[in-house]
Amino acid sequence: MLEYTGHKLARMPDGKTLVEWLRPTVEDECHYYGVPKPTDEQIAVVARSLRMHHLMTHAAEYDYSELHTPGKKTDFYPIQSSIGRFLRDAPLETLDKINLGERHDSTTK
Repeated sequence: MLEYTGHKLARMPDGKTLVEWLRPTVEDECHYYGVPKPTDEQIAVVARSLRMHHLMTHAAEYDYSELHTPGKKTDFYPIQSSIGRFLRDAPLETLDKINLGERHDSTTK
């Protein structure tokens, strides 16, 4: 029999599933970038993909500096801040191409 450490609650603190919790932000981002909204299943698949150890390790070391003070390490939640900044910044290369029209222009050439 497997034993687990930690709280082992799959639902978010407000009782929503992860997909329910992510959906409003995903919909806002889709609206902002003019991207079709994904299905709940697509959101779930992407969320599961983010659990890769090398991705989490890279994200944890991405940027844990104090805001507006790049030379100073964040005192509170440096790893969480770094992961949040990575997940904010890394997708922008793709989204900016869409937003700037580069992706659409390259498919018509």
